[in-house]
Amino acid sequence: MREWGRWIGAGAVSCIAAAAVAAPLLAPYDPNASGTDMLALPNATHWLGTDDLGRDVLSRVIYGARASLAIGFGAALVAAVIGVPTGLIAGTLRGSVDVALVALIDMFIALPGLVLALIITVMVGANLRNLILVLGFVMWPPVARLVRGQALAIREALFIEAARATGGRPL
Repeated sequence: MREWGRWIGAGAVSCIAAAAVAAPLLAPYDPNASGTDMLALPNATHWLGTDDLGRDVLSRVIYGARASLAIGFGAALVAAVIGVPTGLIAGTLRGSVDVALVALIDMFIALPGLVLALIITVMVGANLRNLILVLGFVMWPPVARLVRGQALAIREALFIEAARATGGRPL
């Protein structure tokens, strides 16, 4: 059953991404054009109705998927760019470097992410690029912790121990 859930989720994200890419072709109206039917209920002309300024809600949802996907994928990329190297360094090196990086990661995990994101957004300004950077910056500590744990597990694996014992030479 878990496989079906994965396929359904992947299909839904793929459909949303395809609709976002093809937004100019799929959206029936300009998403920012005001009309005269304000707060119209869903009908044959406006499938999801209109908002208080007379804009078509379906067109706004289709175009809005672009920003949502850009924020989600961009923030995940920023979190990976910061978290993966930090976790690898912490998991590979021992001693004071590991202790310092783990303390830094724990400090960021202890801070409330939403509050930190709001404070940073107020300081740097609110636009799409800054939002992606701020969310990525708030999301990197769990990524770093996960990567550090995997690096520690691989470092202590039997095949690594065997390679150390043979000096890296094939048997």
